[in-house]
Amino acid sequence: MPVIVHYSSPLEERAAFLEKLGLITVNFALLENNMKEAVVRLLGLDLQAGAIVTAGLSFSALLTLLGALAEDQLDGTVHLAKFRKKINEIDNAVHERNKITHSVWGIAPETDRDWVRVAGRLPEKPGDVVVRMKTIVRQKGLFHQAQNYSIADLQSVADNLSRLAFEISGFPPLETRRA
Repeated sequence: MPVIVHYSSPLEERAAFLEKLGLITVNFALLENNMKEAVVRLLGLDLQAGAIVTAGLSFSALLTLLGALAEDQLDGTVHLAKFRKKINEIDNAVHERNKITHSVWGIAPETDRDWVRVAGRLPEKPGDVVVRMKTIVRQKGLFHQAQNYSIADLQSVADNLSRLAFEISGFPPLETRRA
């Protein structure tokens, strides 16, 4: 029988941060699901047919489809401008979620208090900060990113995704959809 070895991460000692990272993941999935349901409503499909249309779509393709359907169905209504704004909010929130999800996380060093500033402020106590790290390559070369997050910072991202999921769940207003 194979032996499974668990190597713990220093981040595991900061369970509150892991909880917030999980909440971001859960709220994003809810947003994505509610967007799929909005597509189904805009197309006037039943859930089975809607699942066939939306299953397997990348988030980017789903956002494009939802935007295009809204442009078509809400053209000439007061709701179109509001929805365009909502699409931009979703795009920005998902950009932040992607930075968070597709990064490596660690504990910021507690010895250099200037390095662990979050949004220009010092953490209240050691351990109040985790750091997101990512290496990216662009045409101009290799870049290393490091960004500090507090529990409140991560909660804010999770709350924004939750709010957008709730708001998109009521879209489109039934009285505005063209038959």
